[in-house]
Amino acid sequence: MDGFYKNWFSGVFGVCAGFIIDLFGGWSASLTTLLIFMLIDYITGIIQAILGKSLKSENGKLNSKVGFKGISKKVLMLLMVVVGRRIDITFNITYVREMIILSYIMNEFISIIENLSTLGIEKLPIFDKIVLLIKSEVNKNERE
Repeated sequence: MDGFYKNWFSGVFGVCAGFIIDLFGGWSASLTTLLIFMLIDYITGIIQAILGKSLKSENGKLNSKVGFKGISKKVLMLLMVVVGRRIDITFNITYVREMIILSYIMNEFISIIENLSTLGIEKLPIFDKIVLLIKSEVNKNERE
């Protein structure tokens, strides 16, 4: 009986994962980057709060409402990726999803830089060049 439940669970998990991946338009390097940046942004935000330097809570410390709001925003960002995918499908195009992902990558990158700055890690000049690179990639996709 043990093997039955293991196989059943694996099958259900596989179907659910496949459905979710299809919702996002497949797995891509840009989607992976977005998820990694979201995680880094959240972790650096938590570190800020642990050290009492958060700009998002009244006392600069950990606050569950602020944390929930941050996670909620990230979930909504991912839902916008799904919206972009559906727009691509509806209009038989291929770039809206990618533009949304690239825009959110830039947003998360800037937020990570801000978090590090609050923690006393200076912004390197290369960061401005990276932001320009991401912006040019978004603009390139807009023109296509």
